[in-house]
Amino acid sequence: MRNEGEQGFSVNQLLNFIIPSERDQDGQHVSSSVEPRLNGDKEKCHLDCLARLMTSATSNEKCVAVCERGDKLLVASNSGSPEYAATYISQLQSYLNDPSEKYEMLELEAKKQISDKIKKDKVFDFEINYEFLKDINSELYGYLKEHNKSGTTTSLDQIIGKCSSILSLSEETSDLKIHQTASNIIRPLIDTQVLINQINKTQNLKIRQVIQAGEVDYVEGERGKHAEVKISDRLYDTRDSMPNGEYYIGITKLTCGPCDMALETFAEATGKNIKLSYAGTHGGTYSSWQIPKWITPDNPSHNIFVGKLNQILASDDKWDKAPEATAILKEDVDLFLENFTRKVTSAKEAEVDKGAGASGSIFPQPKEDKEVTLEASMKGGDIRASSA
Repeated sequence: MRNEGEQGFSVNQLLNFIIPSERDQDGQHVSSSVEPRLNGDKEKCHLDCLARLMTSATSNEKCVAVCERGDKLLVASNSGSPEYAATYISQLQSYLNDPSEKYEMLELEAKKQISDKIKKDKVFDFEINYEFLKDINSELYGYLKEHNKSGTTTSLDQIIGKCSSILSLSEETSDLKIHQTASNIIRPLIDTQVLINQINKTQNLKIRQVIQAGEVDYVEGERGKHAEVKISDRLYDTRDSMPNGEYYIGITKLTCGPCDMALETFAEATGKNIKLSYAGTHGGTYSSWQIPKWITPDNPSHNIFVGKLNQILASDDKWDKAPEATAILKEDVDLFLENFTRKVTSAKEAEVDKGAGASGSIFPQPKEDKEVTLEASMKGGDIRASSA
């Protein structure tokens, strides 16, 4: 416990006092100074899905953030500029402009992301990442290892099929950690399913039109600044023309503690009734965190933010470090399984009747009214913790 506020330390100095308190004697990040929190806005979670789908395992981007702002979609990343985001937006735009012909392209891209992630795991330490699967002699481990060697479509389909089989079992009769691992492996497919269903709903017509028109603003520069902070900076620049209300920032993963505390002061910074919302926070603090440009000594948000930091320093409260990844909703898994089962059934019927012309995609084509309902698949909305 320490009280640094009265001594006039800068924001970065205060953060540097907090960081060691979250590490153990070996320097491992084991706790958080801000209580982890999930906001769980199901009507906006498709923006988190979009942010994750714009993060490629083969690029330098670890986090992407998106926000619908009037007639623009803002996109930012932790890197100097969003690298893969423009590629994915182009594919999504093609789908929205011609869904009857382009919907399978999104599934193929999701599968590529799964493959890239598995291969990246091998680079860092495949054995450690999936050690528990190896210990229990899981068939899934064998498929993952085989895909690292061959990289074939067959081995990838085996992985997806096995993960789907695992997820079809109730958590009460299987290992929760295996459930979490299976859902995390095929998350790009789950995210794509959620995105397609939500973005085709009537209430999301605006963002669909924005993407179709290519009205996307990619925030450039300031490498290392967190993506959600870059979004808040751009929103602050246009605050005078922003109507009061809530603006949701979709993010690849949960915010860190400082980002959470900073974004909570945005209304005071703008002097307007504007709230920035997001999926939640894992509560941890990182070195080299860059402060939003609008938190300046002459802005009301500054004293509020510094006050939050001083409260942390004056308290001994700590929470176990939470996973950085946003939790996967049970109903999203159920929706994926529903369409995966449809695909498998359709493929089997096509084998019997070659004239069936079964689709190779697990994603349903949009209905004529562009309304694809998610509610029918919801079964309670409980949240599974993600094993990041």
